[in-house]
Amino acid sequence: MTAWKLTDDESLRDLAIAEASEIFLETRKPFLSPRTVKDYQYCRKWLADYFGAKTLREITALDIQRFQAERAQRDGPSHINHMTSLLQQILKRAGLWEQVGRGFEPLPLLKNSPGRCITDDEEKAILRAALLLDDVGCRTPDIG
Repeated sequence: MTAWKLTDDESLRDLAIAEASEIFLETRKPFLSPRTVKDYQYCRKWLADYFGAKTLREITALDIQRFQAERAQRDGPSHINHMTSLLQQILKRAGLWEQVGRGFEPLPLLKNSPGRCITDDEEKAILRAALLLDDVGCRTPDIG
């Protein structure tokens, strides 16, 4: 990857989403948490699988709506919105979102969303806290 590609936003226009998203992510990494980077890498895979060799310049609003409809067969609206948000950021960086994004609507979120799964690190922290409370004698009162 050459340095000019990291800074020349218009150069992204003629790249497929796989390469454009890789370049975009490399320029954003210093500003993102490790968890966000991991999430973006996951989203990149699905965007690249769907859009294939189509360049950013060739992506239309209809393509994005079709992507949303296809992913809705497997994913919830929150997850799909994360993917289209990444696509939106990449297209904005390339100077293409204004024309492509007209009429774009993120999917409405479910009111009774199950939330998200905790990460392995969060699970470990909860277990450490529970063990610490057990060690100092904190127990839940007997219910009865």
